[in-house]
Amino acid sequence: MSISDIDFDDVSGKPGHRWEHELTHELAHHVSHRLPVGEAWLLLHEFDSGGLIPDLLAVRLDLPRLAARTDLGVDRPLRVRELELLRLLRSDRWCSFSTCVAQLRTTAGTARRTVRDLEAIGLVENEDSRLRRTKPIGSVISRIISFESKLRSWRKALVQARGHRHFAHQSWVAIDRPTAAEHAAAFARAGVGLMESSGAGAFQSVVPAKVGHRPTPLSRLRVSELVFAALRGVHLRKLPEARLPGGAARCADRELPRLFGLPSKTLPPGLRVA
Repeated sequence: MSISDIDFDDVSGKPGHRWEHELTHELAHHVSHRLPVGEAWLLLHEFDSGGLIPDLLAVRLDLPRLAARTDLGVDRPLRVRELELLRLLRSDRWCSFSTCVAQLRTTAGTARRTVRDLEAIGLVENEDSRLRRTKPIGSVISRIISFESKLRSWRKALVQARGHRHFAHQSWVAIDRPTAAEHAAAFARAGVGLMESSGAGAFQSVVPAKVGHRPTPLSRLRVSELVFAALRGVHLRKLPEARLPGGAARCADRELPRLFGLPSKTLPPGLRVA
């Protein structure tokens, strides 16, 4: 089943939320019950996706690639500059260091440090200033859907959701108030899906998210690396919301991704899910 087949509609319930995190919690519950069975889906709350932080992120895992990434033995997420270099290099052909510097549009010093780091983990071979990739790197994610939830600020949510399209195949906004239809045209033009909360965990689709959108390869690969690090239990940095009153409790479920659609035993060993 493709993401375009997921039905996010549920028209029961009554409108009205006091806090935005309540709306997000209901949205997560709503989405989790509509993810396809037989596929490995993760739900992540307030997940830092390389500088952009959706309220909710649903990702479908590519299990063969996830197993291959686990076998590399590198727990930390690869950095953007490292991913850029790996995408540039090939395993069957050498590339000169000077060509790599020019293609990456960086300094020789920065490129040299990147090469050293990748050499240290066995992903790049360096022979007389000629480079080649030793192992393939691919995205462990086959689909990404982002969600923003807002009580009133629909314009802010639209800007954020539009930014998520750099890495997400589909981007949605959930609005609490019963005025979503008034803004449908703006969301349709942006290709961002819009759903309206009718309360008690019920949501109705007002504008479908655009189908067929292709996120930028580097952004998608960066999110893939961050998701893999989360599965390995590698904590990169705390989100600012955790410092707010009551924020630590609301952030507690971000420690581990939640798995839906398949049992956890289908994942490679050493990965942690709730």
